[in-house]
Amino acid sequence: MLVAAPATQAEPLLQAGGATLQITGPAQVTVGETFEIQVILNQPQPPGVFGYQFRLNWDSAAVRPSAGSPTLSPDFPLIAQSQISDGQLLVAASRQGDVPDLTGSLTLLTWTFEAVAATLSPTPFDLTAVTLGQKDGTPLPIAAITPLTVQVVALAQPRGSLTGNIQLEGPVPVNLTGTTLLIEGLGSTTTTSATGDFAFTDLDFGLYTLTARRPGFLSATCTGLNHNSETTTLSPVTLLAGDITGDGTIDVIDATALGRAIGGNGVGAAADLNQDGTVNVLDLILLAVNYGQSAAAHPWVCQ
Repeated sequence: MLVAAPATQAEPLLQAGGATLQITGPAQVTVGETFEIQVILNQPQPPGVFGYQFRLNWDSAAVRPSAGSPTLSPDFPLIAQSQISDGQLLVAASRQGDVPDLTGSLTLLTWTFEAVAATLSPTPFDLTAVTLGQKDGTPLPIAAITPLTVQVVALAQPRGSLTGNIQLEGPVPVNLTGTTLLIEGLGSTTTTSATGDFAFTDLDFGLYTLTARRPGFLSATCTGLNHNSETTTLSPVTLLAGDITGDGTIDVIDATALGRAIGGNGVGAAADLNQDGTVNVLDLILLAVNYGQSAAAHPWVCQ
């Protein structure tokens, strides 16, 4: 009866000129990706190896076998393998019958794993409790055991550009620069160009709430915006003139504020709604047309 080795076993003393063992595999994988590792034994000259035993260890929080059991070398057909435990596999195998020891490069194990969680530092695969034996039952010296470290990285979030255009109510201004776009909850902002165009670049796919704001105008908010392509282009919106105080409603307070500014230099001021450099009755007309309107009553239907 073949029995699994005990849980604890002294580690081999490494000796120059002996066999080497190495775990090979990729240096980096992405969460969800499957990858293959191999345990390679190199014994370039006699005496050769007739049997081997080792414990393969891995971090089960980061990776897990995607195949139920490994593929073991057919050169060692007499196999004793304990039950696979969490993050560990014990293998003991031998050649069978009156056959010679083996030398050269031997692939003892091939196994497919899946990356399940990203790690801050590379996750190790290593070998412990290693024993190599010759045909006469004596141990084979081991010169080196080389582990494998694999960096597990998170799946890259799809990203793209979010573009659109913001216009202002009233006579077409010479310059539409300066309307601010804010992605609520994310804190990302951008401003419009001279033609009213805007763009958020390298933005994660997802659902967003986007608000356009400009002094003197009602803000416009688009909720449930679905950004899911390389370039998501939104429907344009025209901001209504007259919210001088920026409280989301055009009312007597705004009219009073604009009245106080009439006759003054309105360059850059919220009261200069038509951007002609002067606050006068033309600005008051724009406000009066929208008197009683609110941002809540005029959402931005952007898609």
